[in-house]
Amino acid sequence: MSIYSDLTNFYNREAKKYHQTRKKYRPDANKILTALANLSGGKLKILELWCGSGRGISLLEQDFSRKFSYTWIDLSEKLLELAKNDNPKQHFVCANMETYIQALEQESLDAILAFASFQHLSNEKSRLALMKNAYRALHYDGILIFTNWALSQWFLRTHWKVLLTSVFKSFFSLGKWDWRDVFIPWKTKNWTHYRYYHLFWLDELKKLAERAGFFVEELYFLDKKGNITPDREKANNSFLVARKTVSKI
Repeated sequence: MSIYSDLTNFYNREAKKYHQTRKKYRPDANKILTALANLSGGKLKILELWCGSGRGISLLEQDFSRKFSYTWIDLSEKLLELAKNDNPKQHFVCANMETYIQALEQESLDAILAFASFQHLSNEKSRLALMKNAYRALHYDGILIFTNWALSQWFLRTHWKVLLTSVFKSFFSLGKWDWRDVFIPWKTKNWTHYRYYHLFWLDELKKLAERAGFFVEELYFLDKKGNITPDREKANNSFLVARKTVSKI
């Protein structure tokens, strides 16, 4: 079974529970809103890759003053059904993020968002291809906003067995498998499911964005309250804002 089909089955099966646990206000909300508010032009065209239960659109509808159109895509039909119930006027598409973004028209969007979803891509080739297609799909001055899990002290303490397994797998694969490619357990009464994640270094994200043509404007770790921290061990997520621009100054 592929990682994509595995994730689809998981989120379809656990859609209600996942939806219920993703209703809190995002701790990085102000940084997301500021980045979007600074975009030039009139009505913004925004795409969210693998939107889950729809927390991104809820943020904009509550606190964003500018006009915008918002397209959500996700692998899970069940999650999209729940998101549609909460946001009946929005546009939803059930799709793989890689194939969807590859088919977009050139310079058709102002912003592309991915909150804890880019980390599900399982190899560097796929990650770079998505970045390049995002660059092509954005207007000049358009932005990419990505958040991804950090390899924090909490993560190490909670998932040390998972990381140890990945270290051994990397060693015996002779480097074909990165030790930061991990499968995190989601436990219920009746079963345990393992979801794939890649844990990014900041330099790794910067190189990917720059190779795709972007200028990296913001890249740092955020703690669980949404504050910038220089300490990866105290971080919750990484936060990236990359811009499509002619000038790199």
